[in-house]
Amino acid sequence: MQFNVVVTWFFNRCGAQKQGGTAEYPPSPARLLEAMLAGAYQVGGKAIETARTAILFLECQKPPEIHAVEPALGTKFEHYVHNNVVQAFDTEEMNTRKLLNPTLLCGSDAQVVYSWTISDDAPLSSLQAAIEALYALGHGDDMAFARVAETVPPRPRHYIPVRGGTDAELRIPLPGFLADLELAHRNHDRSEVTSVHLQAYALEENLSQLRRLAQFELRQIESEKFYAIGIENTVRVAAWIRHAATEALRKEVTPERLTAIAGHGGNNMPRLSYLPLPNVFGDHADKMIRRVTIFAPPELTDLIQLARNILPGRVLTDSEGNGVCRLAEARSPAVFGDYASSGTEFETVTPVILPHHLNKNHKISQRRVNETAKWFTEAGLPRPIALSAEPMRQKFTTNGYMRHLPQYSMRARFPYSVTGPISIGLGKWSGLGIFANLQRLQTDRGFATNDVQHEAGNIQVSKNSEASALSV
Repeated sequence: MQFNVVVTWFFNRCGAQKQGGTAEYPPSPARLLEAMLAGAYQVGGKAIETARTAILFLECQKPPEIHAVEPALGTKFEHYVHNNVVQAFDTEEMNTRKLLNPTLLCGSDAQVVYSWTISDDAPLSSLQAAIEALYALGHGDDMAFARVAETVPPRPRHYIPVRGGTDAELRIPLPGFLADLELAHRNHDRSEVTSVHLQAYALEENLSQLRRLAQFELRQIESEKFYAIGIENTVRVAAWIRHAATEALRKEVTPERLTAIAGHGGNNMPRLSYLPLPNVFGDHADKMIRRVTIFAPPELTDLIQLARNILPGRVLTDSEGNGVCRLAEARSPAVFGDYASSGTEFETVTPVILPHHLNKNHKISQRRVNETAKWFTEAGLPRPIALSAEPMRQKFTTNGYMRHLPQYSMRARFPYSVTGPISIGLGKWSGLGIFANLQRLQTDRGFATNDVQHEAGNIQVSKNSEASALSV
């Protein structure tokens, strides 16, 4: 049976955030149980024991599905308040810094629904009474209330817990969660709450795309530490993975399927793409490759499942046969979401290789940039409504006939939200032409580069700019 908890915010604002100030949306199931226990302590008496019974039950359940309204993410800022964690330091002279990053909940019903699948012998009376004690969720002033519903009200976002999901990463309680909460309360130390794990979630509409992805981390051969290599080596890393996949799956597939894995077919034949993903966003962006994705067209999704089952633990070797690192199953959606999530604006992190120059009279030609839109439609994407391009400042090493072809940095805007990963150009199967999702940045910078501005839906290009932006 389904146990559905509907949380409603009074003022359409939720301040839930992760460590470091990143907004957390939807609020995690662990946060919901913490808020439920806090509400019980406000009520006191029998409510506390009822909440404990409910948490002991829910901490042993599988992660819930979540239905949510659309969020409008805010901007992180600093705020100074009394330090009310330890009474001795709660003075005006000892204010403490807090990071705030509010999320506005769009629509008339500011609701998030948590839906657990539970057994028929679940303690429903305790669960319902405990849920109704909740009075805030997010920050202490994010006033909210919760109710149990027989059916899930329709909401535009449906988050499903699934391996490899990139749309949310939420804390899920494990057995021992209640004991950790009580220990943290006694010691005034939230770091005591360790009986949780991070669960990846995917939006329902992105599940079909997720089935076409195999996500891995690069680990050192003799340890669990990450193996990192510079962004300029994307082609080299892609070759390592392609060779490993070919050798590992050689006895598992037909010769035709092996051709698609090895990439020996013609350009019009379906084949796997091997995409090293550099860390280029966030506070720890160092342009190093620690994660890779294997991406398949719809007709090759069976190969993705084989790759997930067989490749973890496989040692990658260089061109001389020396072991370099090993593949490990991805443990977190970190970084993957920068490439495989949904959005309308994407920008290259590795150069697009084109068979011709976009330059004319020493300037980028708008007509030639317009012609590159076909690369997106050939990849099954909608035709971009705006593009910008400029020569790549950092030259990447490429293979064979691509070595002397032009390399470009590009940015694309689509008429509606699309889901990555996106790679175009002649090197799209081997680590080149990879686009990252700009909406993951929460930035206010303009759409195009080099004095190109995007205002009120119109693209304006500086006459002195070498970059070109246009409607296509």
